[in-house]
Amino acid sequence: MHDPYRGLGDFVLNGQADGLHQVFSGPQPEQVAILYRNGYLRACREALQARFPAVASVMGDVEFRKVCSAYVQASPPRQRTLTGYGVDFPDWLSTEDCTQANPGLVDLARLDGAWLDCLFGLDESPLTALQLNQLIQSGGGFPVSLRLPRNARVVALGCSVFDVWMSIRQGEGGVSLPTQPEPGHALFWRPGMTVFSRQLGAWEARFYLSFQATDSLDEAAEHFLPATANDRDGPITLEQYFARLIESGLLIVGD
Repeated sequence: MHDPYRGLGDFVLNGQADGLHQVFSGPQPEQVAILYRNGYLRACREALQARFPAVASVMGDVEFRKVCSAYVQASPPRQRTLTGYGVDFPDWLSTEDCTQANPGLVDLARLDGAWLDCLFGLDESPLTALQLNQLIQSGGGFPVSLRLPRNARVVALGCSVFDVWMSIRQGEGGVSLPTQPEPGHALFWRPGMTVFSRQLGAWEARFYLSFQATDSLDEAAEHFLPATANDRDGPITLEQYFARLIESGLLIVGD
């Protein structure tokens, strides 16, 4: 920060008014600086609310304002714009007293963040069943280089909050967060203009984490459990599950 404006920064972040006379020439520089501070804090809070709407909804306006003020003081913006501000907010939130009795708030923040990261992730065209058939019939054989979309996100959860998060996203009120630990995972991906998400069972989480880490369907398939592949629909085969991956837009050909 340029030295003449360091005083303004000290006031905005720490309330120290000693250096304000280097920036403002009036007799009461604090009155002008308060306008800057209020605008700065409001902009940061609005950026956080846009990135973590479920957290803001559950906390309520008063508590969310307090949390945002504390976060801004601990982790002020480091860039000229607020684009991407709050990436580390879930990790920071996990250390705060307000989440010790309600750890589900941290998981909501992780889900909110993953949704937005997926939305602005890399655009790619997923493999379709028609393209796969054309490759096989043309003599190209089965594509050996298959991977998940780069915009896909696998989110580890400490509490079972995915259904609650979905309800909040759909505008439903009166939701309550579980307080007991219940580890799980959720998957986000965007084959087109819409972000899709769903909760994962234990074996599916291992499947997708392996697939994402190795870009190898063969290695990921080692985690496939045909006897319990889908509790709602009954057992399915690996071939059937592969077809579902294509149908869902979850397979990309190439590096």
